[in-house]
Amino acid sequence: MCEKFVKNYELKKHMHIHTRERPHKCDLCHRTYADRGSFNKHMLTHMAEKPHKCDVCRKGFTERSKLKRHMLTHKDEKSHKYVVSEGIY
Repeated sequence: MCEKFVKNYELKKHMHIHTRERPHKCDLCHRTYADRGSFNKHMLTHMAEKPHKCDVCRKGFTERSKLKRHMLTHKDEKSHKYVVSEGIY
């Protein structure tokens, strides 16, 4: 048994790994998640607003990290510097 968790809710969340229980289900695409945090992050993918836009192809993303990963798909194009929200990468 795992004994590294001090708080009961942490242990309960961790036990989903062992039981493979995934109680959080998306009603839109039916994906399931073991923890609420992952489920809430997934729900952002269904939002109409995607504020992080690619300056190359204008594709939108709900998370800045997803935009940064997407920018790698443009790495072989002319410019190797991309403007992402507040900075250049």
